[in-house]
Amino acid sequence: MNERITALLDREHQIGHTNFFDIKSMEELADRFQHKIFPLLQEYFFDDWGKIRRVLNNNAFVSHRKVSNLPADEEQVEEERVMYERLRHDDEKWSDPEEYKAICASPDHTDR
Repeated sequence: MNERITALLDREHQIGHTNFFDIKSMEELADRFQHKIFPLLQEYFFDDWGKIRRVLNNNAFVSHRKVSNLPADEEQVEEERVMYERLRHDDEKWSDPEEYKAICASPDHTDR
């Protein structure tokens, strides 16, 4: 995750290990991500959801879908429109170990 933050922003914004101290359960990890790590990423990247999604290695915490029901703008006819959303706070994926493993996986070992 820090490698991707460095590549997309800079080294000064890496997530420190102290953010993960005292976590003893998946629920605590989910809470830390929802209330501390994720808001940090939103601040770092000015809500650029595409970059946040890349930092999280395309895991489920940021969903995206193509938007097709917008009226075409003459200047943007060829532009692809994508809508990003943060995962709902009550979604069980926040507590799914596989989503955290996906963050740590190398990009060529993820099928997302």
